[in-house]
Amino acid sequence: MENTASQNTTLNSNTSRFFIMVDDAIESGNLVQALRLILSNFSKFPDPAPLRERVAQTLAKKGRKQDAIHILDLVARHYANAGHPSRSLAAIKQIEALQGPTHVLEDHFSTLYSIKSTYLIDEPSDFKEIPNPVEELDLNAKEPQVNEQELVNLALERASQNHGILTVPPINGLPPMPLLSLLPFEALRRVIKAMDYELVLGAQTLLKPEDTSEELIWTVSANLLMRHEDEYWRIPSCALLGLNGFGSVAVPNEFMVVSTRSAEILRLTKEQIEELDRELGDFNNRLATLRRHALSERLMSSHPLFTSLGNTERRELMEQFIGVHVDEGIMPIKQNGSSPGLFILLDGQADVVRNDDNWEITIATLEPGEVFGEIGLVSNMPSTSGVVTSSPCVLLFLGKDQFEQYALKYPPVAKYAAQLASERIRESDESLSAEDLVEID
Repeated sequence: MENTASQNTTLNSNTSRFFIMVDDAIESGNLVQALRLILSNFSKFPDPAPLRERVAQTLAKKGRKQDAIHILDLVARHYANAGHPSRSLAAIKQIEALQGPTHVLEDHFSTLYSIKSTYLIDEPSDFKEIPNPVEELDLNAKEPQVNEQELVNLALERASQNHGILTVPPINGLPPMPLLSLLPFEALRRVIKAMDYELVLGAQTLLKPEDTSEELIWTVSANLLMRHEDEYWRIPSCALLGLNGFGSVAVPNEFMVVSTRSAEILRLTKEQIEELDRELGDFNNRLATLRRHALSERLMSSHPLFTSLGNTERRELMEQFIGVHVDEGIMPIKQNGSSPGLFILLDGQADVVRNDDNWEITIATLEPGEVFGEIGLVSNMPSTSGVVTSSPCVLLFLGKDQFEQYALKYPPVAKYAAQLASERIRESDESLSAEDLVEID
């Protein structure tokens, strides 16, 4: 999970019930009921794009494909301009399924969301779900009392109006879309073509704990839940799932992801990802880059080295670290040597080891998020133990001079490093018992 999940639903219960009723009516083929519900409540939403989309789905079921394509074109442009990229792509994919033209929409989307876009903002904004209505909804849908053909024509007329369709991005910018906004224009268009749009049935499991994902999934609707032990979180729209399964140090999923009811997703399969990497040359590298960004964001929000600082201070400190890729068996800290700086293990594993003549002990195994190199920085003592990577790793490194500079500027950083060094020295001494020693052959 690479975007924050929320325990709160955005829609109030009455609004959620309304959309469930409309979707169930469309799915069951009760199109008259669906259109009555939509028309009875169209003007009550400040942004009726979700209702336009459902009118298009209804028209498509009635064989009015060109009318459906016209409405979905409006919806796709509106969502792209409004900062709802996954919903825009879902509309584009629905046009594609109806065999309508999509190249102009793909160009428009790629202009807004590719890495060179002038519209993207540095800080992702809170994604706004479907807005709640401004008036009480009519769930009885008794109006308008006209025959089916007139009902279809009214719905088409209402959904085809340009009123309320956003034609340009807002002046405060657009949020990036995970992974896609790291791609240049042509690469983004190629990825859009490759991805699939799917409706996932209720109570379906998309990701299982301990499984390593081989595909990427973007959420469109907010009908997916992330489960960990006995707790559930609702996953918002435009979240990217499965990223932990990629890179040289891929790890299994931590959580189960299930659908609460029919949910819309965008998917790149393993085969599609392999084909994209062959075509683009660096697609897997971009996956690894995004994964490191996501891990870094998680570190800044939860690691004790950063949590005592304000948001601006956290980013300033994180920007001083450099990323280092190391293979298995590399020793960034050598026993009895001086510490070159502070390391944070971003990905992979490393062992803390101590040698004494013909004896060696593994004191601890470091996991992602753990810090090392601090003892030599705060005590000017030689390192009491060595650190050797036990898998390919990604490290964040802050040189000794930079550490000293920021330790003076931000005392909580120096305090954290000193406390950690004290704990490590104590734990190391306690671990060195004769029964724990392993003879080196």
